[in-house]
Amino acid sequence: QMSFITPLVPFAERWIITLEDGNIQVDVQIEFGEVADVCHNLFFAFANKKIALLELVSKKANLEDVFIELTESEISERKTTKSEVEDE
Repeated sequence: QMSFITPLVPFAERWIITLEDGNIQVDVQIEFGEVADVCHNLFFAFANKKIALLELVSKKANLEDVFIELTESEISERKTTKSEVEDE
């Protein structure tokens, strides 16, 4: 049902679409591109489908967000490598 939005941001790194209490939450992570363009495209895509947006928020990653993402991915990689070694 939400497949109409993914072509609007072809350079998206990650999509998270959740449904809770009849509300749809869409989180899009982009690495480059203009945030305003992404918001504009998403707004009109939902409007064309007659789906009301209750909130549209853009957030740029700060240094803390980047650090957390990098350290979490490093920890995950270490766990994967450790389990592969134990399996051998």
